[in-house]
Amino acid sequence: MVDAPSPGGQGLLDMNGVFTPDERERILARLNSLFAWVGARVPEIVELEGREVRLRRLLNKLINDPALDDEDLELARGLEKALVRKEQELKRQLREAELTEDEALLLFQEARGLLRAMLRLRELGREERNLEGARLRQKLDDEKRWVALLRSVGKLK
Repeated sequence: MVDAPSPGGQGLLDMNGVFTPDERERILARLNSLFAWVGARVPEIVELEGREVRLRRLLNKLINDPALDDEDLELARGLEKALVRKEQELKRQLREAELTEDEALLLFQEARGLLRAMLRLRELGREERNLEGARLRQKLDDEKRWVALLRSVGKLK
């Protein structure tokens, strides 16, 4: 068995040109593994729901923007959902379509890149929820201090 030409596909294909059922199983098992995205690059451009999206640029904008508003977060959630649908479609093709090894490897690499992008978007959502939680805790602490102050001056029992 010869290693595939890219790091993410090593050992999955024997590179004889024929995409066998065993290779299909191995590639799908790798995609379904917990760390399938490790070492993958987010695709520069991806077609989502009939539109070309400059995924890497959009993802970098969302991740590096220090002041995301609700519209940005909604965009990130919508993008993640579209990426999930695209990744599921790529897996379906890998499961069912008649493919060459090269075609299968390209689909595999694209799916891994989408998984990486989805992970980055999920991290973004968690960071935003953590910030919102911190804001709420700060507000609660402020209110407790006000109550304590009012009690200390006898205005509240």
